[in-house]
Order: sequence, then structure tokens, then C-alpha cells
Amino acid sequence: MLEDIERESIVPAMKPSYQELKKICPDIPDDLLRNHLERLDENYYGVFTLAQVRSHIQRLAGLTREHPVDVLFEEEQGNTMACTVLAYDYPGEFSLITGVLSAMRFNILSGNVFTYAHIDKYVKNEAPAVAKAMVGRLASQPCGSLLRRSSSGYEGREPQGIGSGKARMIIDRFCGVVQTDQPIDQWKSAFKSALDGIIARLEKGNGDSMATARSAVNEMVAAHLAGLQLPAGSVLYPVDIKVSEAGPYTRLRVLSQDTPAFLYALSSALAFQGLSIEQVRISTAEGRIQDEIDILDARGAKISEDSVIDTVKLSVLLTKQFTYFIGSSPDPYTALCRFEKMLGSVLSVPDRGEWIKLLSSPDALQDLARLLGTSDFVWEDFIRLQYEALLPILKLSGDTRRFATPPEDLEKHLREQIITVKGFEEQCRILNEFKDRELFLIDLEQILTQSVDVKSFSRSLSRLAELVVRMAAEMIFRDLRARYGVPRTVAGLEAQWAIFGLGKFGGEAIGYASDIELLLVFSDNGRTDGASQIENSEYFTQAARMLTEFIRAKREGIFHVDMRLRPYGESGPMACSLESFCLYYGPKGKAHSYERLALVRLRAVAGDKEFWGKIERLRDEFVYGAQKIKLAELRELRAKQIAEKASGDRYNAKFSAGALVDLEYDIQLMQVMHGHENARLRTPRIHEALEALSDLGVLSREEGRRLAAAYYFFRRLINGLRMLRGSARDLFFPPAGSLAIFPLAPPLG
Repeated sequence: MLEDIERESIVPAMKPSYQELKKICPDIPDDLLRNHLERLDENYYGVFTLAQVRSHIQRLAGLTREHPVDVLFEEEQGNTMACTVLAYDYPGEFSLITGVLSAMRFNILSGNVFTYAHIDKYVKNEAPAVAKAMVGRLASQPCGSLLRRSSSGYEGREPQGIGSGKARMIIDRFCGVVQTDQPIDQWKSAFKSALDGIIARLEKGNGDSMATARSAVNEMVAAHLAGLQLPAGSVLYPVDIKVSEAGPYTRLRVLSQDTPAFLYALSSALAFQGLSIEQVRISTAEGRIQDEIDILDARGAKISEDSVIDTVKLSVLLTKQFTYFIGSSPDPYTALCRFEKMLGSVLSVPDRGEWIKLLSSPDALQDLARLLGTSDFVWEDFIRLQYEALLPILKLSGDTRRFATPPEDLEKHLREQIITVKGFEEQCRILNEFKDRELFLIDLEQILTQSVDVKSFSRSLSRLAELVVRMAAEMIFRDLRARYGVPRTVAGLEAQWAIFGLGKFGGEAIGYASDIELLLVFSDNGRTDGASQIENSEYFTQAARMLTEFIRAKREGIFHVDMRLRPYGESGPMACSLESFCLYYGPKGKAHSYERLALVRLRAVAGDKEFWGKIERLRDEFVYGAQKIKLAELRELRAKQIAEKASGDRYNAKFSAGALVDLEYDIQLMQVMHGHENARLRTPRIHEALEALSDLGVLSREEGRRLAAAYYFFRRLINGLRMLRGSARDLFFPPAGSLAIFPLAPPLG
């Protein structure tokens, strides 16, 4: 029925002669007319009337670098509209156009897409004398850019106007329904403006032009998909794909149920594989699509190899299925890009049967949509490098799934792996591989299951960090003893030591991209008793330095060991003696109020339990007993932090006024003020401190509830920002009105 409507609206013309074209376009130069006549085949002239052909030629002749795209609108029968895009051809352009149409709620029902034939084919097969004359024409006519696809992106550009004989032009006509509350004239203006912005990016012709154009369309499509109310059930619609030869092209015929942004996803899938879309015929009836897409490879040739055709069919099939679920992804386009990259690698392996079966599962695809559009860190550091790690994970289903090793089994599993190897370096490698694997699984659990909240997520990460620190310290001190013997006091007793967590690690509040702040304290000066003797201070300093090297962060902030929060900071020794600890933090010590306040989160994680109990008692005396924390010093520090780390209009979730740091300081200050009288407040864990402050009447129940809600909101926000960006430092909230806020919705609930 829809095809009948289109046929009634357009009375097709046979391919005209040059004289017929010249008669209706007397003001168009001869070579431009011949170019349009010869580089478009009978299919084009069978769709459009001579009046429409004349309009196309006139619009194409008016394209310039400053005006590289034009749009024609025609009212159709009923409530349908025809939208024709005329522009220079760029790699991947069709997918961008369909993305803008989809994002602006233009429901495509039918359409025809045409692209000028390659000039080398035209010169060789069509009209060599005329074409060669065109190639020699000076580039004084309207200019575009013909971007050559390379392995590293897009390179090279030269003036290529319609009159130069080189430029490839497109005539893309879409018929459909505009689903908008806007007046139609406003919608047309908005569509033209949006498309102008996208094509203008492509016209720049530099290495970033395609990336910036795709990013802009991504934001538009993401906003559109985020507003759709798709069925919650898991659905996979059957797809029938046939491949055949069609003259100079390879033709894909796709029949399936229509899904949101499918044409955008399908064309993007072909573009990601370096395939050029030459002609498209689109038809839709009662929610069923029947698309015919004529494609060429990166060399402009038909695809004849069976293996390549098979890969294209599988890619189209799986991408179509995946597209249904990308609306639930925090970042739909990023998820699609990563899916295509992953798919390219999966389809290239000989034994891909299990993958194909898995990627045909609705539950697996839904998980992938959430996973691939959520975390830069998880993608870059794990999935992109080891797709095989996903196979057993994606086979699991349900929100009660558990991927990571249960906390009670962590140490047993790690020791079983370490005992199989000998040598310090090999044990170091095993420990870090175990850490990275468990980090990945904990992150997956948090992303893919609804039962993991920020508190349990932090607890899992903290337990893993504690085990890693404890095992690393055990191996390090074993190595040092083998080389230097036992560190002893002047009286000949074995020196004691303890490692403490500070900051987020001390407070069991580790999140995405959190570092591990540590303080190593030893009991006494003296010397080791081995054949090669060194001072105790050197022995423990070496242990601290080795600890920072032993635990290897995959990138900054991801379990990066930080030992700067020690007496005298980076200018002081890496290991702190008991004497130094007392002198620095004691009543007459030089510790800044911020450093004293940081001791509220001091928590022992390794070493001699008797010794760490002594340090914790001293901490309580120095922090809760003596009123040495000066508010003026903290205010001065906060003003400096805001000026250096939160300046400008963008809001920093950690350092801006009223953000997480202020909240944490306020809670810790209340702990210090009232902790001398009540031991419940002497806890490194903020959630425990808030409960105690409410129970003791320091805060009302409502104040405690609101502070806890604000605290966990900031924790979720910072986790979300770090998770998406893979950076521990970029904690700025997206600008007001930016579509970049959409990927933050899931982590914020």
C-alpha cells in the first residue's frame, strides 16, 4: 500500500537524452548535465519525474563548501512527507542522515537512495571522452571533499565540485511520517539546521571530522532512544537476509520487523566495515521492513568472496538484533560502536559458532547493551582485549547473578594460584592478574545486576584491595628477609610494623578508579640481622617503595597505590617510624589540620595486630582527645581546592562548594568534636558515623537521612563519571542541557 502511494505521487520518467535535460536546464553548464546524466543509472530516472530531476540538478549545482547540503520537502498523500537530501558524498554519510532523521522522529516508510558512480568506472565504461574532459576541468566550481578511507581514518582532500567530474553526489529521498508536536515548518527548519551542522563537520575533511560528526549524531539518537517506551520483554525478531549481484553492485535484501533506529544501526554496521552504500530502496508496511541496499567494498568493487559475504550477513543480522536493546544502554551509539568492533573480532575467529549462538540470545544482547555503553574503563582495559572473558559471563541470567569470587574464597583462590609459581616477579604477575580479573568481575556485577548497590560495591572492592595489599606485603617482606634478615630493635627484639588504609580505602568507600592510600608504620629503629645488614628505616622504606611497584595499576587511579598521605608528605620517608608518627601528629606536631582530620579514616589492613592496636589508640588520643584541628586551616585549604580544581562554570562532583569533600569534612568534624565522649564515633566508615550521630542526637533523624542520601548520591555520581570516562580526575558534571547527561542516568538510578 505504501509503495502504491509513492508511485501515485511520482510519475517516473525514462532516462532522458542530453537534449531533453538541456531543454529543462538551459542555465546549467553542459558538462554538469552530462555528469548527472551518465553517473546515475536507469533506477534513478525510473523513480523521479523530469521536474524533480531538474530540481535536483539545480540544487546540486548550487552546493559549495559553505553550503555542502540542500534539502527538498514535498507533501505526500495523507500525513506523509517526502524529504530529499542532496549533498556531496562522504564515507558513512548515509548512516548519519538516517540517524538525524530517526533522532528527529521522522518515521521512514519508504525511500530511494542514489550515489554518483565512481569516476574511474565512468571513464572506463560509460562515456570516456566526456568524463576525461570533466576530470581536466579546473576546480573553480562549487567544492566538496572526497575523503579517502585509510587504515587510520580519513585522509587527503582536494576540491571536487559537481563540475569537476570527480565529486560523488548523493540524492537520498525518504518518505515517511513526522511524529512531532512542533509546527511542521519549525520541524523542517530544525531538521535542515541539524543536517547542515553534521555535513559541515564532514566538509572540514580532517582526521576528526567523521568522529565529531558521529559524536553529534550519537547524542541526538541517544536522546531519542532514551525517550522511547520500549517493551520490557526480551524479543528477537526473525531477520531474512539475501545477498545477490545487481549489476556493478552487491545487493543486500533485508526483511524483518522494524525496530527503533534500525536503518541507522544497519547503515552504521556497513560503514564500520568500510563498505560504501551506493543505492538503497526502502519500504515499510505494517511494521515490516523490506530494504534493498547496494554496496561496494573500500576499493569500489563488488564483494565476491563467500567468506566476506558471510561475515557481512552475520554482522547485519546480529547488529539488527542488538539494535532493539540499545535503547536501554546508557550510551546507545557507543554501545553500537563497541558491539561492531567486538563483532568484527568475533567473526574473524575460526571457531565462532558458540559466539553466534550466544549473540542470538536476548538476555546476552541486553547485557551487552548495558555493558558496552556504560564504562570506558571496563571496555578499554578488559572487554576490548579479551572478548573470551565474556563467554561464560553472558551465559548467566537473572539479577541475582554473581560473577566475582565470593569474599570468603578470595584468599584461598589467590594462594592456590601463587603457590604454583616460584620467583618474586612471577608471583607479582599472578597477583596482579588475579586483581585485574576480580576487578573486572566486580565491575560487571555492579553494571549488570540490580542487587548491587554502592555500599556493597565498595565493600567488595575494599575486601579485594585489602587482600591484595596483605598478600603483596607478605611476599615483599619474605623477599626482604631473604636478603637482609629480620629487622631488630636496639634490644634485639623483632621490630613490628603495620600498614593502614586512609581516604576512601580506609573508609571502605572505594569506587571506580579509586586509588589505595596507604601508610606504613614501624615500631623501632635498629638494624637487620642478616648477612647483608641495613638500617630498619631503609628496610621499611624499601618495603613501602616495593609496595607501590608491586601493585600495578592498569591506568591512573585504578587501584593505584598512593603513599603521599604520610608525615611530611612526599618530602618525608616513605615508611614512618612510631617516633615520627607521634612527633608529627602529637599535640606539638607540625601536621596540618587536614592531615589530622584524615586520620579519622585510618584503618589497619596488614601487619602485627598488637602494634596496629597501639597506633589506633594513639590516633584516638591525637585526633579525638586534643582539639588541634583548626577550622581556619581547613577553610583556607578548601578555598584553594575550589580555585585549583573546581573553577569555571562546570560543577565538580568532588571539589566544588557543597560537593562530596565538604560533606565528608563536615561529618568527620562532627566525629572529632564528639568522638572523645563516645567510641561509636571513632569509626573510619562514614555510614557508621552518620548512624551514630543520629542515634546520639548530634543530628536529627531527618538530618542524618538527608546527609546519607546526599553522600550516596555523590558516591554514585562520581562512580558513574569515572566509570564512563575511565578517568579518576575528570569529575565535572556535564554542562546544563548537554545530552552527555543521559549515560549517567543508570548509575544515578
